Amino acid sequence: MEDNPSTGDTHRDGVLEKDERILHDDCLGRIEAMRLSAAQAYYSLSGTLGLGRLTRVYRQARIDPSSPLWLLGFQYNTVHEEQLQSFPYMTYRKGFAPLMHDGGLTSDAGWGCTLRVSQMLVASSVYKSSCEWQERPRVFSDMVSKTASTMEAFWDVDDDERHPLSIHSIIRHGRKFGVVPGRWMGPHVASKSISEAIHCSTGSTLPIKAHVIGCGGGAPVLYTESLKQTFATYFSQDRVAGVLILIPLVMGIGKINPVYIPQVTSLLEIEQSVGIIGGSSHSSYYFIGHQNNTLLYLDPHMVQPAALDKDSVTTFSSKTIQSMPASSMDSSASFGFLCRHEQDLDRLLSSLATIEQSYEQYPIMCVRREGCEPPSLSMEGRISIDDELDSDGSSSSWELV
Repeated sequence: MEDNPSTGDTHRDGVLEKDERILHDDCLGRIEAMRLSAAQAYYSLSGTLGLGRLTRVYRQARIDPSSPLWLLGFQYNTVHEEQLQSFPYMTYRKGFAPLMHDGGLTSDAGWGCTLRVSQMLVASSVYKSSCEWQERPRVFSDMVSKTASTMEAFWDVDDDERHPLSIHSIIRHGRKFGVVPGRWMGPHVASKSISEAIHCSTGSTLPIKAHVIGCGGGAPVLYTESLKQTFATYFSQDRVAGVLILIPLVMGIGKINPVYIPQVTSLLEIEQSVGIIGGSSHSSYYFIGHQNNTLLYLDPHMVQPAALDKDSVTTFSSKTIQSMPASSMDSSASFGFLCRHEQDLDRLLSSLATIEQSYEQYPIMCVRREGCEPPSLSMEGRISIDDELDSDGSSSSWELV
């Protein structure tokens, strides 16, 4: 993507790992700070004038009652409006304690959209791992209140033990991957950061683990035996209700290559799907499903007061689901899948293998047994990390806010 002068969210998709390789400075540069100030001024004005509300109404999903709809891996012939308003919803926040040693940022407006999308995906994973989901699958009503105690993990409070998925915690654990407060992060780095935060949440009641597959480049390869051994270790632990798999990858340069669109919609139909960390038009979105070739998503680009206590629970409920053509999706994304037991993993690997066989010339991801050669794939429409570095090996301004 190119810089967005209106919001300050900037990134060039097609690169997921550059944050990790070259962003190791601990504070924002002068230009970054100026862009961040402009972005936050924009969101302040937008909130005052109600521009965000108008945008959400304009982009609100128009559901076709004559066509089936897919949400978090399940097909619906009829969806009631209240079901579409019950997903965990994380947005920009303001008024929380300063982040790290960055000079006192107390809001993530203009730069934290991918982080908030990652929180939404994890919150949905927590719900799909719950007893309520297992007893009443496909029922989303009142999802947030049913997992209210777990939602405390996402409060904007700097306490890793009680709030392991707060913005403070995710940024702290993401430092090793190049995360800096005030600087936009890509889906790959966001996936690794939130996985690290979950991994370190031993003192919390968070019921899931996380596992990242792939390095954010071309089609990742899932090796079945290694995965099964890893998951057996996870499931042998007490109080583990599920394992979240995050698979970051690239599907073109800039916008998604059209050859991958049918695979994206097929992946959203897999029973274990918990959505996609992705984006479009300079912004990150949480893609939760599709209808025909229209993607359904939650938009974090609204500023709310920091979630600091139980009174904040109502601010975690979605108000509207939005939609856009699948062709407008950016090429950088991270696919999420929740496996509640080893049989779930077997079914997931089988589904992924079936999709690969259907699109064997340009598979999004591949499933292999150990000892098999990695697939020889056409690289048309894909991009490597080095292709996006400047000629001198330094980063361009794509990550500036």
